[in-house]
Amino acid sequence: KIERAVYNLVLNGCQAAKRNVQEARVNVEIREETGREDSKMICVEVSDSGPGVSPSIVDRVFDPFVSADKESGIGIGLTLASTIAQEHGGAVRLANRGGTGETVFLFTIDGEAARPADSVPMPAAVLGADRASPIATGKGSSL
Repeated sequence: KIERAVYNLVLNGCQAAKRNVQEARVNVEIREETGREDSKMICVEVSDSGPGVSPSIVDRVFDPFVSADKESGIGIGLTLASTIAQEHGGAVRLANRGGTGETVFLFTIDGEAARPADSVPMPAAVLGADRASPIATGKGSSL
């Protein structure tokens, strides 16, 4: 479910970014943050170079069937992402970066809820990740 939520956020970013004729860009950053009572939270930040969320829907963006672009979706991707985040002790927040048109969605979940109880973390070397890579260091990566 978590993968599907992140996929929906990245897909929305791609759809928005393609409307920018100068520079279509989507960035994804993954990091660990400290939540309430020192709990560990996983944060996935998805930002895009699209036109931003329309003021006419900004207050309803997480409601079902709300979409700025009905041609490529039915408006449930953000609703699903928000529901999945809540099921894992987190939330999805929207942050329009003033005046730039850049849209940022912050998907946060409880760090313990993100890892199945019986999973064993794989060392970066096993995953083929260099310790200096953004993913291995937790500093994120860009698409």
